[in-house]
Amino acid sequence: MAGFCFSRRNCFVLYLLLLAVSCQCDDNPVCEDGADCSSTIGDQNSRDAWLPFRVTSKDKWIAFDRLAEKYSNWHESALQNDEIPCKSKKTVVFTPNAGLGDSIGALTTGYLYALRSGRLFFIDWKPYPWSVMFKSLPFRYNYQEVVKMKTKSGKPLICPLEDDPSSFLHGHITTNHPLTKDAERWDFHTDYQSINDYFLQPAKKVEKIIRTVRDGPFSDAELPDDQILHKVAVVMRTGIGEYNQFLSPGDEKIFVSCFRNYAEQYQKRAGDRMVKFVVFVTSDHDQTKQNAIADLRRHSGDFSLEVVTLNDSAIHVMHVSRAESREDVVREKLHKTIAEFFLIGMCDAKFLTHGSLFGRAAVERGGGPEETKFYISDSKCDGKREKYSYLECHKPKYPEICNLS
Repeated sequence: MAGFCFSRRNCFVLYLLLLAVSCQCDDNPVCEDGADCSSTIGDQNSRDAWLPFRVTSKDKWIAFDRLAEKYSNWHESALQNDEIPCKSKKTVVFTPNAGLGDSIGALTTGYLYALRSGRLFFIDWKPYPWSVMFKSLPFRYNYQEVVKMKTKSGKPLICPLEDDPSSFLHGHITTNHPLTKDAERWDFHTDYQSINDYFLQPAKKVEKIIRTVRDGPFSDAELPDDQILHKVAVVMRTGIGEYNQFLSPGDEKIFVSCFRNYAEQYQKRAGDRMVKFVVFVTSDHDQTKQNAIADLRRHSGDFSLEVVTLNDSAIHVMHVSRAESREDVVREKLHKTIAEFFLIGMCDAKFLTHGSLFGRAAVERGGGPEETKFYISDSKCDGKREKYSYLECHKPKYPEICNLS
């Protein structure tokens, strides 16, 4: 079981613990005479022995953008150093083994462990290239490409090293993974939340889709002064077609009911100003999404409402075969699903399926106060479900704003 978590809940807890390293990240250190507070030990361009990545900081703090830049420079010089035998180069190769939300936490934690252990970090994203979804990184990160590359003298840049279990990380790292013993304790801190932003930058085709919504329905540029734009995400993860049940048939009505109660209360608080609600609806099951949209529009006369969705986006991004991922129609679905991930984070309030890490990761990247995130349980979480589910009810089962008994 090395390299895997025993449950998704434990995986997510581990991820949060790694992010919650005790540090004060609000103030940048003041260095003497404006000098750089950090220094990297070892120049792989001029040495023939493997030197792991190391950074020291007199003030025990380094901004993540500087840390990432230093690591990228070290990564490239160490990787391309012709004098270091490929078997001497230490690596961490991350491969996802779950859905996108779960894998994002696992990937960023893997990168953190690569930094801590001073290793080269690579992504072996499957079943399609990382660049289909996200922007390329500023160092050679694609394992499948790098493992085939040669130095100027014809030597391999890296060796596969299948016999070294510490080099490969399939999903979340666990306490018994060899990499945990190899990682050094740092003598400095950084802004660990910035690691997510570093990796999760949309690819160009994804950004194009995001822009149509961000500059269209999500824009308040043309609203009159007496109106307020309020963006709300309704994210329904059903689990239909998967082994685990997240929602029961018909639970989309609960999401709509919760939104309506929320909208009525929000409009009351707005006083004389009219609120225009833009509701962004997404689901892994198209019929569930269409049912919710129809229900929302059926009562749209009660307040100013615009429903927004990305048609034909219902796809589980990790259940696509390698052959399917090459088809244009499938890639268009992938692009829309990833665009949904970013658009959810742009909303002011979010109604999320309890237990869905896709929605959870999206809102955590987008930020915002906790009181604007509402988690809705499967209506049968405390009764007889149609099929297996490892999820218990959220506490409370439904948000107070829903006003459901």
